[in-house]
Order: sequence, then C-alpha cells, then structure tokens
Amino acid sequence: VATLWAQTAPPPASVSGTVTNSVTGEPILRAHVTVSCMPGDPPREQRTYGTLTNGNGEFSVTPLPPGNCSVNAQRVGFVTAINGAGYPLAAGTHKEGVKLTLTPTGAITGRVFDSAGEPAQGINVSVEGPGGFSANATTDDKGQFRLGGLRPGKYRVKATPQSMPFPPEIRSDSGTEVHESATYYPDSLSAKSAQRLAVMAGGDVSAIDIRLVRTPIVRVSGKVTGLPPDVKNVMVTAFPVGQRDAVKADGTFAIWRLDPGKYTLQAAIFSGQTRLMSAPLDIEVNTANLEHLELRMVPPFDMAGRVRFEDEQERQSPQPPSRPGEPAAQPLPSPAHRVELTPLTQFNSEMARAPVGTDDSFTLEKVQPGRYRVAITSGSGYVKSVRAGDAESQG
Repeated sequence: VATLWAQTAPPPASVSGTVTNSVTGEPILRAHVTVSCMPGDPPREQRTYGTLTNGNGEFSVTPLPPGNCSVNAQRVGFVTAINGAGYPLAAGTHKEGVKLTLTPTGAITGRVFDSAGEPAQGINVSVEGPGGFSANATTDDKGQFRLGGLRPGKYRVKATPQSMPFPPEIRSDSGTEVHESATYYPDSLSAKSAQRLAVMAGGDVSAIDIRLVRTPIVRVSGKVTGLPPDVKNVMVTAFPVGQRDAVKADGTFAIWRLDPGKYTLQAAIFSGQTRLMSAPLDIEVNTANLEHLELRMVPPFDMAGRVRFEDEQERQSPQPPSRPGEPAAQPLPSPAHRVELTPLTQFNSEMARAPVGTDDSFTLEKVQPGRYRVAITSGSGYVKSVRAGDAESQG
C-alpha cells in the first residue's frame, strides 16, 4: 500500500500600512506602493508587487511569497521613499502598520534677461544640486522659467544662451555683435562665486532673476602636429563643453565663442583603423584671443609599472564566501589584482587594463594619451598614492 502526501503551498504573507506627507502629515491619495521580494532560501529571482493608496493613504499588498521584502512609495510631486531595512517575511506573516512618508518637492521660478535688460527667450536654465542632481527648463517669450521636482537642498542656477561656434558677424553699422555667456544666478560667470538657493520641502523659491553677462567673442586657435600624411576627420574639442572644430589640411584649427573659464583641448582622429589622439592641453579663456597653441599627436604606447602593497594582507586576493555546511573556499591564485585606467573625457571611451604579475609588475598596452582615473581592482584596500616619473599624487 502506497501512502501519498498532498503537497500544499505555504500560506501567503502580506504587508499593509499608510503613506503620508512628511510636511503636513496628511494621507497621500494614489501613491504607488511597491514591495520587492527575494523569495526562497537561498534567494531566487526578485519579484515586485504593487498597489495604489486609497483616500486615507492606506495600502495592502497580498499575497506575498516568504522571503526578504523591501517597500517603497512614489507619487508625482514627492521624493521617492525607500524602506532600506526591509522585512523578512515568513509564510503566513502579516506585516501591518508600515508607515511611509513622502517629502514634497520644491521649485525655483524666475526670469532671464539679456545684457540690455530685455526678456531672453529660448534660454536653457539648469540647476546643479546635491549628489550631482540636475534639471533643465527653457525660458518662454517673457523670459520666465520654472524648475520643479527639486528635493530639499541647496542649488546653483545657470542660464546658458545658445551659441554657434562661428566667427563674429560682419556688421553693416558701427556696432559690434553682442555675445552673452552662460551666467550663474545672479550675475556670475563661475560656479564658485555663484549664489546657492535653499529649497525647502514643498517650498517655491521665486523671483530668481538672472541677467546674462556680456563677454568678448574670443578665438582659440593653433595647430595640430604629428599628423599622418593624407589623414582626414581630425577634430579638436574643448572639454567639458564639447565645442569643436575640424582641423584643416595644414593642421590649423580655430574654436570661436568659448565663454570665460578653464578648458582642456584635445585632438583626435577616428578614420577607419586609424585612431590617434593628442596630449591634452589645459587653457584658461579670459577676454583675449589665445593663439599659436600646439597639440601634438601621440601614438598609443605601453606603460610599465609596479604595485607596492603596504602589508601582506592587502596583497592577498579576497576569497569567495562559503555557504553554511560547505568547506572553506580554496585560496585564489595570488595575486589576482588588476590595474585599471578609466578615461575622463568622452573622446577616449576605452579603459586600459592589465593584471598584476607575481612580481607585482604590470604593463598597460596601447594606452592613448589623456587623463585617467587609476584604480586597483580585486582588493580590499585603496590607492594611497600614484607616482609617474618624478610626479606623485596622493589618493
């Protein structure tokens, strides 16, 4: 006689609670609540369940599988709330009284005027906020703008006119063409001297007027040397703004209308299998033309070096964790470190990588000239210093 046991599914779990306004304490209607769960032991693929709050800000999500779950809520006009701690839900668990609060976002409104005091239409207005946050708006025919959806914090506001990189126009009257530069609130050309605006939760900062600063039309010109014969498609770009000029057959270039500030110039060739770059050149634009600059093309080259470890523990490669009941993981071959160079300009999108040998040496092959961030991977420590020739930098 065979006895068959019925296999029943575990009873479902659930999560319920409320979503309220962090400033007023009022319930929020139609907030989108999601519960993300990693069911099983060991955890399997994440699943997400959702619902909307009612008029009392209440929600209930069921059925949920056993596992670790996290809850978050979203609503237009509010900063997204996330419960990072999460909840371990056993079969049949009913987690009640979960309280989520959403912080209302703020806004900045104002107007942009040209250097003559007239409303400026079609100007791009942007904010620079905490954690690299940014937002954009465009002025209307009255020069008005509104930047909404801002989380509480301090912001810089910048107005940037459209500017084509062309020489100044030839005037038929006795005047000169007006060039207006990107201007921070209220009338600054640099971020360091710009005034920061404090945006409160649910608050509007209004009457923010920016008057564009008039600057001379400046030309940055020079020559690219070391070009292969009959090469085409050579461009010189000014970072970080991205203004560029095509290099002429004799190697000369000219970039017009750069606003006052610091830039890095670099030439690059992308033609078939030919890929060459120049060494980067740092410049500072003020009110006068910059002429007779030289950008020298440098073929890709190999870089040899050595890693010095401060102690033997950092030299060892980290070991993968062992699961309960399993024998400890076998030590990885030592060393398994790798040197990585991450380019800091969009011209060069290729990382340079090289393993660190048993004698702590490495060789990076076919490195393009440029600026890079240096990292050592597969280790628990950090880069304390970097020395290249006689130059040393900390961190």
